[in-house]
Amino acid sequence: MKNLLLSACLLVLGTAPASLAQPDEARAAAARTLQDFAGRVSASNARSLGFQGPEEAGTGTLGEPLAVFMVSLEQLQRYQGEDPGRLLLELHRVVYPVQVEGEVRSLVEVQSTRGRWETVQIGGAQKSRLLEKHRRGVMRTAGARASDFFELRVPALHLVFLAHHGAEGLVVTPLLDEASLGLRAGQPELASQVFSRLAPRARETPLLVP
Repeated sequence: MKNLLLSACLLVLGTAPASLAQPDEARAAAARTLQDFAGRVSASNARSLGFQGPEEAGTGTLGEPLAVFMVSLEQLQRYQGEDPGRLLLELHRVVYPVQVEGEVRSLVEVQSTRGRWETVQIGGAQKSRLLEKHRRGVMRTAGARASDFFELRVPALHLVFLAHHGAEGLVVTPLLDEASLGLRAGQPELASQVFSRLAPRARETPLLVP
């Protein structure tokens, strides 16, 4: 599960908006990276990067983006059932799935630093497919739009969720099973219920002091 998480920088926001439109500059940065990246995909590394062959990389297109938020260990340690949206921290990052003929193969993640969007990750075939698989599943069952979703990370507990705002509040969908926490991959739950289960584990986890 740890390989689903990359480095993240923290920036406090508030509750994530119900619709998460991304600036044109973010998509432009991701598109430039995808174009440059296609030239570096070879027969020897294509499959490890999520492509069937090097020719696929040149036909990849960017799909519907996901803004990236996180919940810190310290916030989970203090959680007592309040509005879970208040725990969300915006990372000023956006994840774009890379699609080939409608199928997700990889992803590009960009970050805004001092107003400039730069790529911080490309690849992540397993994660990109799980995000898209669960997004499509929840869209079918909940009637949500693709643009309603965002990625939610809990780095201290090595957890990643797909998240959206439903009729009853913030809803999170685990990417992977975590039986010890009662999490089932692809099974949406109210974030308040999930955070309440995560809080005891968080309180058992020591804070890392830099």
